[in-house]
Amino acid sequence: MTQHSEQVKHALEQAFDIPFFVNGGIQGGDPWFEIGPENDDQGLFKLNVSFKNATRVIIDFIPEKYSASLITDMSKASADKKLLFTEFADLLEKKKLAHIDFLINSAKYNPSAPDTWPADWKSLSCRITRSPVTGDDEEYDLVNLTNEWAGNVLAMFLSLMHVVPVDNDTPESVTGYTEGKAHTVQSMRYERNPLNRRLCIASKGYTCSVCGFKFSATYGEIGNGYIEVHHIEPLSMMVEERVIDPIIDLTPVCSNCHSMLHRRNPPLHPDELRKMLGVFKQRESSCAGR
Repeated sequence: MTQHSEQVKHALEQAFDIPFFVNGGIQGGDPWFEIGPENDDQGLFKLNVSFKNATRVIIDFIPEKYSASLITDMSKASADKKLLFTEFADLLEKKKLAHIDFLINSAKYNPSAPDTWPADWKSLSCRITRSPVTGDDEEYDLVNLTNEWAGNVLAMFLSLMHVVPVDNDTPESVTGYTEGKAHTVQSMRYERNPLNRRLCIASKGYTCSVCGFKFSATYGEIGNGYIEVHHIEPLSMMVEERVIDPIIDLTPVCSNCHSMLHRRNPPLHPDELRKMLGVFKQRESSCAGR
């Protein structure tokens, strides 16, 4: 399980830009993982992920021993952060067909109805279950399934927290989940929130929305879980920071289409490139038939 744990750790750190600990093992013939953000004071949380008989996944969100202040901060999350949380909850329940038991102060609440949540949180727990864990056209791949399920649950809860990405040891904090806020370091750059990217991919998948290319279909295992994400409205054109709707404002694209979208300034809309690609393929087909 050490190799599996390392693969999961690498994938999650690539996705979220924060360091994780990942432990794993076998109990009663079934694999399990313990996953959480690295911290020395037991002040955050962990996920216990277990698979039963290769058909069921159970994920428990467990605050750590000294996480009272974290839970308090989560209870005070902004409306925008709560909206992102509910979008992940809706994704898990409606698209992934998972069941969510979301408890605040030992009472069950609807994770998609933050208006009903109490103002003061003393305790927080959550269990997500899905059976069967794979769809009709999916294979049982332990690492990919762990990355998918643990990643989406991590993103759901991280959306209520302050996320501090690790960027080449540069201590730049990113608070909240708006995008487009410019920072002057040595050059101008624009923030890209990994949670927005995660929700876009979880909702729309790993197939290019322009040409239909899928990395895993061409490159096999190394292409699993890879796709690029394009901001339909470029971040560099945003005069003011604003909250991104990952399902409307972002779209998954392959590397080639992403490059072609940015061949124009401002970039092409994905619909424009899709139309151009269709016209080109139609011309190729006509020429081949002569």
